Amino acid sequence: MTLQEQYATTVRQSQKSWASAVDTYNETVEKAVAAAEGAVTAINPTDAVDQLFDFWEQTLEVQRDLSKQFATMSLTFSEKVRTQAESVGSAVRELAESAQDAVREQTAKNYDELTKAQLQAEAVLRDLPKSGTAEALRDLLVADDKK
Repeated sequence: MTLQEQYATTVRQSQKSWASAVDTYNETVEKAVAAAEGAVTAINPTDAVDQLFDFWEQTLEVQRDLSKQFATMSLTFSEKVRTQAESVGSAVRELAESAQDAVREQTAKNYDELTKAQLQAEAVLRDLPKSGTAEALRDLLVADDKK
């Protein structure tokens, strides 16, 4: 076979290969377009709108449930904080009252050790009347301490 015949044979084989490739490509594209046309015509716009709104409704329902759970947890947390604050407040009040009682008791004991003149001097310092017995002055000073 001559060089020219070999060249012509190679060119013919290349042309056949290219023609086959183009035919295969065209068939594939035609099948894809036919499948797409079937899919497009199969979609009902009303169903698509219903599906979209159903999805939105489900999303809103999930958000509603999460919001309710968050609100419930917040309320529970607030209640616990309020209860703890009340408990601490009560404990502080009890301690303060106990401290005041201890101070009053200690002060009353101190008044027992004072003379009538010392009791009168303390009454004058507090703008209280200085007349009366030592016992009356002690009672007056204790009552003033309780204010």
